[in-house]
Amino acid sequence: MNYLIILILQISFNICKSLEIRYTYENKLGPILLVGFALSVMMILGVYLSIGGLLKGDWGVIVVYVVGSVVGKFLSWTINKKKYRNKVYNLIK
Repeated sequence: MNYLIILILQISFNICKSLEIRYTYENKLGPILLVGFALSVMMILGVYLSIGGLLKGDWGVIVVYVVGSVVGKFLSWTINKKKYRNKVYNLIK
């Protein structure tokens, strides 16, 4: 059960991290604060559960933690690449 919770927390954390960047780009303070609060809670819970498992000798939590992080980054990239790709390219030019 801890594996599933850690996986969901890591996926959600990485998606929210990209949302925080997006809302910062759009200058939306309310959503930034809400997402920042959610990020803090997810980070603390994820680290707590992962370290708790490691202290019990369960090395599988490392794999789940990393896989959740990679899947979350991939999902946030696929969700946000279409909306902001042209805006970022125009900003760099």
